[in-house]
Amino acid sequence: MRSYGGSTSDTGDDLVLGADGTVRLAGSTQSPGFTFGSADGFLLRTTLNGVVADAVSIGSPQNDAFTNVEALPDSGVFVVGYTSGYGANFLDYHVSRLDKNNNVLWSTRIGAAQDDLPLGTALTHDGGIVIYGYQGITATNYDHFIVKVSGAGALVWTRLIRAPSFDFGFAIERTPDNGFILCGEAEAYGANGPHIFVAKLASDGTVTWRQVYATNGEDHGTSVVPTLDGGYAVTGYTFGYGATSGDAFLMKLTATGAISWFRRYGDARYQFTRDLVQLPDSTYWITGSSSTGGFGNPNILLIHTNKNGALLSAQEFGSPTRTERANSMIIAPDGGLLIAGEVSGCPMSDFQALLMRTTPGGHCPGCDSMNVVYTSSAHTPTVLTGFTLNTGGTSSPVSPSIRSVLPMSTSCSVEVILPVELLSFGGFADGPHNVLLWTTATEQNSDRFELERSADAANWEPLATVPAAGTSLQLVNYRAVDRRPLERAYYRLRQVDQDGSMAFSGVVAVVRAPEAGSLVVYPNPGNDRLTVRYAAADGSAHVEVLSADGRMVLMQTLNNEEGAITLDVSHLPLGSYHVRVLSGVAVRSTVWIKSGT
Repeated sequence: MRSYGGSTSDTGDDLVLGADGTVRLAGSTQSPGFTFGSADGFLLRTTLNGVVADAVSIGSPQNDAFTNVEALPDSGVFVVGYTSGYGANFLDYHVSRLDKNNNVLWSTRIGAAQDDLPLGTALTHDGGIVIYGYQGITATNYDHFIVKVSGAGALVWTRLIRAPSFDFGFAIERTPDNGFILCGEAEAYGANGPHIFVAKLASDGTVTWRQVYATNGEDHGTSVVPTLDGGYAVTGYTFGYGATSGDAFLMKLTATGAISWFRRYGDARYQFTRDLVQLPDSTYWITGSSSTGGFGNPNILLIHTNKNGALLSAQEFGSPTRTERANSMIIAPDGGLLIAGEVSGCPMSDFQALLMRTTPGGHCPGCDSMNVVYTSSAHTPTVLTGFTLNTGGTSSPVSPSIRSVLPMSTSCSVEVILPVELLSFGGFADGPHNVLLWTTATEQNSDRFELERSADAANWEPLATVPAAGTSLQLVNYRAVDRRPLERAYYRLRQVDQDGSMAFSGVVAVVRAPEAGSLVVYPNPGNDRLTVRYAAADGSAHVEVLSADGRMVLMQTLNNEEGAITLDVSHLPLGSYHVRVLSGVAVRSTVWIKSGT
């Protein structure tokens, strides 16, 4: 757990894993020397170990902040937030396209006569971005506001989903059909509002369905993801069904919005959730904050459930002398979690941006942590509907100011520094040879990789030695060839540092003759084309490609007669993906890396 910022107040509202293997964290800064006005957008780049690579502030002489960041294949980003500058009426949406060196390629402001606040973003299939939040109609009527901006900065379409009173949008994700699922809250439907709002949009912004889900108390929907079975999962917090101070919830929906199940989690304190992910094993992780005094002085909470919402574990992270809040979460390349938020008391009394990393089991070995006892109960909310549709909002190009800044970086935990971040390790049969490929995200004082081979995964022999990069903050791809392969061979890497310390990778197997149930993906890392080879026992198999945060981005059928299928992955952003094959009751999965070469 680390903090980043200047001398005053800084926040971390969203994060992504970039195509170059670094973490980009977006938020806001009020620190003197960083800002052009009273507040500006704050964009930070770190390694997976949390080491600062660079940081910039972007904004106008008025108030600006970033709420979201999306990574692009060229290692650039979209950053989205709000501004009161550039002639805005109150607050307007503000989106900028930055290259990998943080140069602003274009920037535009979108809004109407009242407040417009963006809180969720998703990349489109054609290189653009959709932005979701709310638009102020009057002082007492806010509506769901969705816009699409092209990769060149043009406003493509806008949508207003309208109802009386207050309606807010918090999260949007792209769906496998290139449409969008969005989640927020609506006040006009059902007693004790607001309640959970979910809508499905086609790629052109047409609303397919929209519904409100109401408990017997107040409800807030804060995050939604497409699930691996073709449905959707929604999280947030509720004051219904016996929640004493506000409890976390997780709701599973079918593809058409019907409720599969709804579960509530919490204790006598206040739990409010902000984000969720689904892992390739179909389990869910939920993050947010928990406190005894509403939104004040909270800890970071982390809830783990099985695919049906049953509670597997609950943890909280924080110190009694600090305040920690979680705002966003993604899956790290090793299967752990990366969480963005803010912290006070580490070391500044004001808030600073926070980045936290856990192990694949959700643990932070050096963090102040505690296991907590949350109760869990199942319920069935009431389904309501309504709303009208409209369009609204205009756009205009703007020219924000930008400067490089040097934030402080402080450990809020006992640091566990990994000398080498191994993103992937795999192999495949290529003609008479076996090819072994691996990629590192970062390296610190690494000396060499010793590739070892075994016929039984117990007795090992050296096969090749490959020099390491030494110290690197970028993706590095490695390759070795076994020119006399066995029919079935096991491989592992012995990574040796310059001081002589060493660590082993996981073990991979390469089988020369395909066997029923064997899965091979190549090239790995790859770029435009991905070949998936799977020997199904009978019938056909379904091939799914999932992004690092569990979203399905490709799905295709592989016939048993073919044995292999080649997928066009040229449109996918660089980064880590999970390739999963389902055949009958059998499920096989592996990690594939899309690189820039």
